[in-house]
Amino acid sequence: MSETTEEITAGVVRFGIADTKIAELRGMFDGLQADTPDGYREVTKAIAVTRTLRVNVEKTRKELKASALEYGRRVDSEAKRITALLEEIETPLKDAKQAVDDEKARIKAEQEAKERAERESKEAAERAEREAKEKAIRDAEEARIKAEREAEEARLAEERKALEAERAKLEAERAAERERAEAEQRKIAEQQAAERAKLDAERRAIEAKQEVERERLAAEQRKLDEQREEANRIERERLAAIKAEQDCKEAELNARLEAERIAKEEAEQERLDKIEAERIAKEHAEAEAAEAARLEALRPDAERILAFARVLRAIEIPAMATDEGQQLMSRIEDAVTQAAEDCEMFYSNNKAEQAV
Repeated sequence: MSETTEEITAGVVRFGIADTKIAELRGMFDGLQADTPDGYREVTKAIAVTRTLRVNVEKTRKELKASALEYGRRVDSEAKRITALLEEIETPLKDAKQAVDDEKARIKAEQEAKERAERESKEAAERAEREAKEKAIRDAEEARIKAEREAEEARLAEERKALEAERAKLEAERAAERERAEAEQRKIAEQQAAERAKLDAERRAIEAKQEVERERLAAEQRKLDEQREEANRIERERLAAIKAEQDCKEAELNARLEAERIAKEEAEQERLDKIEAERIAKEHAEAEAAEAARLEALRPDAERILAFARVLRAIEIPAMATDEGQQLMSRIEDAVTQAAEDCEMFYSNNKAEQAV
């Protein structure tokens, strides 16, 4: 190994001029001026001395750097050779480990798929059973409401039938009244005809009396007409009141049935909403419990990964003298930092206390 290489290996770089010599020259040349002939010569000599030393330093620098570059190339070549040998050992081991990890992942995925399918099947069966029960309840309620409505309609039909019978009875009574009035009118007409026949012979003698009698009969006729009109008015009012009462009862019944239907539908919807809310709450609680269990199972790994991140953070990257070494160490430092950040992110995302 040459002296230059030994100096580089020891971390010492020598250029053939000491700092004390430079300090001595600074003291000698400090304050020189070139504004006089003697001063000009002294400045020229000083420039020549410093230029000679500077050129020697540059020459030495090139020699030292050439040796360092050659050494760096040999270091890189040897590192590549050793790395290739180590990779020949490491790669089969990594492949074997990856095969086991892949198989574990496949088995886990199959198990999760199986459990998910079983859970979905169970949920579908429970949902179908729940929907069947809800449909049975709705059908029974609709059947009961329909039966009540039909019973109420039958009762109203009976009431309408009774009203029709009463109306027919009133019509019969009114017809009988008309026949009686007509018979009475016929009787009166017959009496009048007989009276006129009787009075015909006496007409001239008792004309004044006949006029009075006609006025009396006319008054009686008017009274009969008024009585008949009053009876007809009373009957119309009674029938109108009966119809109004029937319409009021039908309106009240329809309003009551509609209110009952709306109340029952609202109660049923509230019950279904409550069942749905309970189902969602249950599913949420189960999901939270599953997530908490997963994080709890993952906690030892997460803590070990965090500890490993701290180990990575504690790694001290050695300083390199060459550009190639510095670039390599920079890439390694970035990789170590990224690995530590990945470990810390994994721990942060999988802490058990995050489960809510």
